[in-house]
Amino acid sequence: MNEQLWSDRFNRLKENGHNKIRIVVLRVFSYGLDFLCTTGQFLSCNQIMSISRELKVEKWDEEVDGRLCEQSMERKLKLKGYSFTRYEFPPGMVFPDHSHNWTKKDSIVTGRFQFCMYGQTVTLEPGDMIDVPKKEVHNAAVKGSTPVVFYDATRT
Repeated sequence: MNEQLWSDRFNRLKENGHNKIRIVVLRVFSYGLDFLCTTGQFLSCNQIMSISRELKVEKWDEEVDGRLCEQSMERKLKLKGYSFTRYEFPPGMVFPDHSHNWTKKDSIVTGRFQFCMYGQTVTLEPGDMIDVPKKEVHNAAVKGSTPVVFYDATRT
């Protein structure tokens, strides 16, 4: 990774409130760099990159997408070039840490779905969509007493 790209990532860290992190290049290896945080914690390149990533939730826009229902969610996903599978998850269902060998988009039609990735947690509400990159570890859980109607979408 070039120096400018690392500089941009560190600036993003500062903008996101991580302004007390000082990172020192500790060792350079053929397979990457190790960093030492001022707290004494070693950070790998992947950990540094994860800190600088943000969860971006796409919200439903009723003016553009129409009234939220399964048919309108399916239409929106198809228009964006996704194929999908519909699931219904009961209250209390938990998905421990896992990853996928493909990039996907999780979309919620009903219920509340707690989603964790990059060390951040968000609660997805009806109409919310979130991209899950290939091989990125994440976990989730159904919150509240309403089942979650969920679309697991991949690009075709």
